[in-house]
Amino acid sequence: MWKASPRCVSGAAVSKLLQCTLSDKPCNDYDFCEWLWTETKDTRMKALNTNFVQGVKDGMLHPTSFGAYIVQDAVYCQKAQESLSVAAKRDKMGPLKIFLEHESTDYKSYYEDLFDKWHIRDGKAIELGKECQEYVDIVADVASNDDAYYMLVALIPCGRLWPWLGQQLIAAKVYI
Repeated sequence: MWKASPRCVSGAAVSKLLQCTLSDKPCNDYDFCEWLWTETKDTRMKALNTNFVQGVKDGMLHPTSFGAYIVQDAVYCQKAQESLSVAAKRDKMGPLKIFLEHESTDYKSYYEDLFDKWHIRDGKAIELGKECQEYVDIVADVASNDDAYYMLVALIPCGRLWPWLGQQLIAAKVYI
């Protein structure tokens, strides 16, 4: 069964997913998210030490770099919303489908708000950075070709890494 993990899947998401399982056998003592988190420590530390995060931390991030990140994030949210919608349409009715539909709606709100604030008319006209595009392509491939449960796994990097990075900035006494 899904276990609450404040650094992986929110309590609200867990409550929606209580009846969903990746296996026919209940797994009460194994937290897949914790295992993934532990196994990706090197990648997490690389993200923490990027010029972007360190620039935010030190108050030295150039405004153009910040703007470029926000524009890329807006387009990422648009593409994630599209992938969530595809995965939801492919899944049968149940808690997972409802969860994916809800997340798709949330991502649509995120990107529409960012598009409005940053005067973006067409996200397709914006070229993503190499790493972001690779991630978007993986998520889209999972949405189109794999069981919908794998969307949860595909989105863990975004859903868990960014809050953790924020916690690291707060711990360093950086208030953004």
